[in-house]
Amino acid sequence: MSPKTTTITIAFGLALACLGGCETEKAYAACQLDKEVTSKNICSGGKGASTDNSTSCVVRTHPHCADHICLSYFSRQAVCTHACVTDGDCNDDGIVGTCWEFAGPVDGKAAERYCVPPDDFYENLVVE
Repeated sequence: MSPKTTTITIAFGLALACLGGCETEKAYAACQLDKEVTSKNICSGGKGASTDNSTSCVVRTHPHCADHICLSYFSRQAVCTHACVTDGDCNDDGIVGTCWEFAGPVDGKAAERYCVPPDDFYENLVVE
């Protein structure tokens, strides 16, 4: 076997092995919201009560999130998340979150709902 063929064979083998066992993004990994997003006041209060006038933001095309959704829930550290329908959709890697309605139905479109980790999750969140 030539060196080029050996290299291609090894690379292909590693790619196949990775499909079965490479680590994927952990549930609710920290993500960063672009300053342009937060400075334009396009964040909204979101649904639910907040006593400190904090806001929530959702970026639906975030390059560092597996499902492309980065969510800051009432001014907490932004985390990668995914859309949901019920709370049952938010049990990720043993972290039981809540399916939160970010925006209600508008013009016949369904409500926007995203998984939010529990409050105590943020205490141990590692931001890289």
